[in-house]
Amino acid sequence: MKKELKALIIGGGPAGLLVGLTFSRFAPELKREILIFEKEKYPHFKPCGGAITPEGVKILKKFRLSYDKGILFKSVKIVAAERSQIYTGDKDGLLVDRSDFDRWLALKTRENGIEIMENCPVKDLKYDGRRWEIATGCGNFAAEIIIGADGIRGITRKILPLKGKIVPLKMGVLEDKEKPDIPVFDFSINGKHRCGYRWEFPSPGGVNSGIYLFSGKFKKEEDFPYGYAEHLYSPWNPLWAQGIILAGERVGVDPLLGEGIAPAMEMGILAARAVIFALKKGINIFPHYYQSFYSSKTGKKLRFNLVLAQRLYGKHPEYWNTLITENDLFPKTVSRYNYYGELYKHQLDIIKILLYQFVKKGLPRNL
Repeated sequence: MKKELKALIIGGGPAGLLVGLTFSRFAPELKREILIFEKEKYPHFKPCGGAITPEGVKILKKFRLSYDKGILFKSVKIVAAERSQIYTGDKDGLLVDRSDFDRWLALKTRENGIEIMENCPVKDLKYDGRRWEIATGCGNFAAEIIIGADGIRGITRKILPLKGKIVPLKMGVLEDKEKPDIPVFDFSINGKHRCGYRWEFPSPGGVNSGIYLFSGKFKKEEDFPYGYAEHLYSPWNPLWAQGIILAGERVGVDPLLGEGIAPAMEMGILAARAVIFALKKGINIFPHYYQSFYSSKTGKKLRFNLVLAQRLYGKHPEYWNTLITENDLFPKTVSRYNYYGELYKHQLDIIKILLYQFVKKGLPRNL
């Protein structure tokens, strides 16, 4: 016998869990009418640097949540062009063990009355224009609306194909390595044949270290044990279709640094509100989701950071590496805006910094 519900969330990561928490807070009368499918059992390994930006910490506080196993930070170290620079903001970020963080967030979601089915992969989806038929590893279900928070390999990509760029990363947690005091982003790997950065973050389990590549290939000596692919945000990636709405990495992660946790949480909130509105109006479309996403902090940040990523990892990475370490205006500006999280609000300041760089160093050819 099929269990019939109002909405089903595919994916029990930060995006899907924030959908559930948002239902619990803003539509408690509907929280028994939704269900979250998670294909694995908590805790499970997730290749991730585990850095939650101040925006993500703020979202947790809004839901009165405090993860006490993480490491707070206000400063980051940037390495590039054989130099380094410390950037300090006035708001806390948080470094977490991602597998434990997801387990904890799922626990808090359940405590708020949302049902989560673990070890329950979705195997097939069919839509008749009115409701979805969902076949899973733990039974068959029906729902009016599906929220796709199932990431890069999820089943919803068969319905709404991925449009953003797919990039690789590799990582490992080193227990016997001395921890850095603050997160380190090393852009010195940036060059003609590959572009990206190496990270080293202090972690509850040791040193979380890895490499994010916007383009190019890994070298043999960079033999990190865990490899993964990330789906970068693209403005061409669809956000919804009739009866289905997307959130989290399914929409895309930040192209500049590959950050995904905080954007996923805000997208989960926005998607949940769009679904709540649709259910109360008796419709299966989400006409305001594009507008709410594009006008949100996450939407603005992802679009702006896509432009920055195309510059930093483009034809002249050495120019941009010099900008972030040798240009004395840049660290002062970025520190005022909590690293890079609020740069999209201050594009005029960025133009001033570039003009200052031009006066001191000139512009590379064909920029």
